[in-house]
Amino acid sequence: YLQDNYSDASSREEDLIQLGNFSAQFKQMEDFLNELALLTNMAREENIGEEEDEDKIALSTIHQAKGLEWSYVFLIWCADGMIPLQRALKEQDGEEEERRLFYVGMTRAKERLYFTASNYYATAKRPRKLSPFVYEALPELQKQEKTENKVQQMSLPEVLSAYQENPESKEEKIPLKIGKITYSNLQLFDICPLHYKAKIIFKLPTDPASVQTFGISMHDT
Repeated sequence: YLQDNYSDASSREEDLIQLGNFSAQFKQMEDFLNELALLTNMAREENIGEEEDEDKIALSTIHQAKGLEWSYVFLIWCADGMIPLQRALKEQDGEEEERRLFYVGMTRAKERLYFTASNYYATAKRPRKLSPFVYEALPELQKQEKTENKVQQMSLPEVLSAYQENPESKEEKIPLKIGKITYSNLQLFDICPLHYKAKIIFKLPTDPASVQTFGISMHDT
């Protein structure tokens, strides 16, 4: 339909995809429509007072921002799978087109440019990495992250070193028993090795989750 009726079909399709991604964060249609109405009213008020009020925030897609410039620009959703869009990577020359759009977004800033991203989007349970385009624009960032992770992150052998035999020490060690390794355990170790050690190896008791507490309360009632 877009191809048959609009000359800028690809741009309109991109806007529809972004609208779908934005709506995914709302559980109820009413909440989504209320937020959309609020943003629409804000945009209308900004247009009315455009000549009188220069200090304002402009919300725009990258396509709509072509040819425009602002002193400060915040590029949102700079996460892998969002920029570039996973769907676009399946198309011929899709990655290059996404990279070109990303460059357009970056060059809209006259003074300062900010990349923003979230670890989780909508109901996703796995954290997202930064967009590869961000690392291309800031090559030193990836080196810095690797250095920080190397300093802060404990490796699995380091965590388990306390249970390895040491010929110089006669202290009795607690035998390490791992029945199985699940994805949640690996994710827990990736987030905090010490938390993994305390919960999985030492099996230290922890407070039940809020959902579990609520269920217990309802059952007792």
